[in-house]
Formats: sequence, C-alpha cells, structure tokens
Amino acid sequence: MLPEQIKLWKLPSLAAISSLFVHVRTHEQAKASHEAFRYLLTNTPRLDDLSVCRDFTENFPLTDWHASLASVLPLRLDVSSPLVLKHLELGDLRLGESSRALLHEIDISRLEGLHIHDCVEVTPFLSALSSLFSRAKPSLRRLNVSSNERLPILGALDAFLQTWRGLRTIVICMPLQNLVPKEGIMHHTDTLRLLLLGDVADRYQEPYNLNVMDILKKCSRLQEVAINLGPYDLGHWLDTAPSYHLEKKDDNVLPFSREAVMESLETQRSQDATDVEPSSG
Repeated sequence: MLPEQIKLWKLPSLAAISSLFVHVRTHEQAKASHEAFRYLLTNTPRLDDLSVCRDFTENFPLTDWHASLASVLPLRLDVSSPLVLKHLELGDLRLGESSRALLHEIDISRLEGLHIHDCVEVTPFLSALSSLFSRAKPSLRRLNVSSNERLPILGALDAFLQTWRGLRTIVICMPLQNLVPKEGIMHHTDTLRLLLLGDVADRYQEPYNLNVMDILKKCSRLQEVAINLGPYDLGHWLDTAPSYHLEKKDDNVLPFSREAVMESLETQRSQDATDVEPSSG
C-alpha cells in the first residue's frame, strides 16, 4: 500500500470501531495489506472484538494453507498502549512461537472471551497465555478451543486452565482425542455453567472415554452440558447407570445406554437435593 493510500484510512469514524474481522487469503498470489492492518490496530481505540480467520471464499490449496498469525498481524505502529480486547477469535491459522508477540500487545486482564478453532501449532500460544495469566488477574469467562492436534496440546491446555479461576463456559472440541484436561476443567468448579466436550454435530466421531462423572460431581453448578457420547464406548459413564437399565445383549451393543445414564444422573441430582434440604424440625 502506497503512503498516499494510507492517508485514506485516516478517517474520524475509526474512533467508533468496536469490532474488526480480518479475513486472511492464503493463495500464493494474494497480497496481505500489512500496512492497513497496522493502521487499524493502532487507530481503533475502542476496539474490543478482534477476529482473524481464513477467507472461506477461497478454495483449499493442496498444500498446507495455514497462514502464520505473525505474518497477518505484524506489530503495530504504536505500542505505547495495549489492545484492550474483550473477545479474541483466531481461526485456521498457524500460531507457533511468533504468536507470542501479539499476546504481549493485548491487555490480558480485560479479555473475557477466547475462541481458537482449527489452528495449528497451538501449544506455544497456550504456553505463552499460561505465563501471562499467572502474572495477571484475568477476567476470561468463555473459552472455546477446537483442534485436531495430538497430545501436546492437551498438556498445554490443562496447564492453561489451572492458571486462574472464573470460567463460566468451556467448549473443547478435539475429535481425534479421547481425553480432555479433567483437572483443568474442575479448577473452575465454582463458576462453570456450560460445558461442551466433543463435536456433538457428528455422531460418528470417536467418543470421549474419560471419567466425566468426576467433572459433573465436582462442577455442581453446571446448567448446560453437551458431551459427544458414542453408542459403543461410554467409558466410565457406565458406572453411573444401574445395571438393570443397560441390559447388555452382547459385547458391543448397549441399548438405551444414553437414556439410562441421563436418567441416573437426574435421579442422583434429585437425591442430592433432598439430602441437603434442612429438616422441618
């Protein structure tokens, strides 16, 4: 972008912008306008919602199409004051070590929502967040992470979840995994209201095999729960349902097992509520 074109961005209305959506084109012939991004991030003082995602109008190339976050959002012209964001979304990007630079330009203590979906090299990003959160007083209330990466991200996510308390919403979608950071989730027991595990839209994904009951018993204030349960592998959920409800016919099929689990949960919750009722005497 030429200097005279940069001047066209200097409009008084920029001061009123609160949301910025950056759609990244990854085609080799696409040219990213770094100057425009720099100017927008530097001259939008009321910006509180930043979304950086791949342009889905573009066809998937045959090679790796994940653009580096650092190449999309280079350092701002003026970093004397941090970005005061309430919500940050990163989608279909390569985060990696270079993403740490962006985090140091954000006032982490004001961030309320973080959505990371379909990105690669997420572990360094989460590790950097853990370091920042351990030194700040974060106000993050909503966390949504979806990734097809293997085991390293689980450890980083678990460590990140344990650096602070206060999440009300946790959404973790990792279709290729059968584990989730149980200890990290239970770390937010006093505030957690919504928990979603797995890609519930796809019933044929590999189900989670974890002791979900530990989470549900610990997080007693949950109001909404969505968990991807497969028809053949319910893991420790089987322990919550009376055996006469399951009526196991063979080694693989467990008819009505989901219904039995939910009925058992409802019975247990009702019994727990009765146990804590004060006596009339």
